[in-house]
Amino acid sequence: MDIAIWTEGSRELGLGHLTRSLNIASALKFNKMNPVLFVNDDEVVTGRLEGCGFDYEICSLDGSSGFIPSCTNIVVDSKRDLKGLIAALKKYEKRVTIIDNTGEGTGDADAVIVPNPLVGSMPWKKNMHSGPEFIIIGENFHDMRRKALKDQYKLPFKVLVSMGGSDPNGVSALITKALWNTDNVRVTVVIGPAMDGAPLKEFEEKGNKHFTFLRGIEDLAPLMQTASVGFTAMGNTVYELAYMGVPSVVISNYEEDNDDLTALERLGFSKILGYHKDVTEANIRDSVVHYIEHRKLWERISDKSCTLTDGYGAERIADIIKKVAEG
Repeated sequence: MDIAIWTEGSRELGLGHLTRSLNIASALKFNKMNPVLFVNDDEVVTGRLEGCGFDYEICSLDGSSGFIPSCTNIVVDSKRDLKGLIAALKKYEKRVTIIDNTGEGTGDADAVIVPNPLVGSMPWKKNMHSGPEFIIIGENFHDMRRKALKDQYKLPFKVLVSMGGSDPNGVSALITKALWNTDNVRVTVVIGPAMDGAPLKEFEEKGNKHFTFLRGIEDLAPLMQTASVGFTAMGNTVYELAYMGVPSVVISNYEEDNDDLTALERLGFSKILGYHKDVTEANIRDSVVHYIEHRKLWERISDKSCTLTDGYGAERIADIIKKVAEG
């Protein structure tokens, strides 16, 4: 049974949709289905797909081409306004599953899956599946998750900075500058495949034995395995850190993330610094020093983080997609 997964990514959008779609594709393939990805023509996206083991075709989600995949079963993972697309797909009698979008018209889909614990009730909830059980954690994290999580707390404190595949606002450089002369830290900065590396170039050239800059990293699990705390943006990396028992410090790229930040803070395993334009170097330093100085707090948050999800969200999502496809 063919399943079309329609998604997108770029420097501006990031690569979260694509990464999630690849995990879902792997789970679908395990369920004896044949996923085919439809993606926008972006060199970072196509580069990520090369060698991934899945067929893919180039087709934008912006609606300009009027293209409709021939597959009966369509999965769409995008934050775009999907009302028109869903109506068109239903007109052609497609079975439609929407991932991580609760905007206008999505209630007309056969299923809406929101793979995070932050979404409240919706009037069409009978079609909606959300919560921590749908959080997608790759198999690489399952393999690397430690039994002795307390080993993460030791000085110097290991700080992981992973602001996504694109880091559109250069937050990695802000964090680097803030922690450059901070005592008792060792910082690893991951430079994503769609990131503009220029803001970090001066720090790399200057050099600091307490800082490591990494490119071409496809697997964050080994880095999280030894991290004491992780800086990231709103997205699945927050939940990957939690799964690995790593408290996170979250800096958002977009003002519209504010409601999600509030909900995330209530869960109790992330320190929220807020919208990137409002974050200062002092805020960043203080968030790390706070964890260093309060080991019991760190341990409590680490323990709580691990209880969020069992990490098998992709498999549950694949089961729902299969049920939708089977009618």
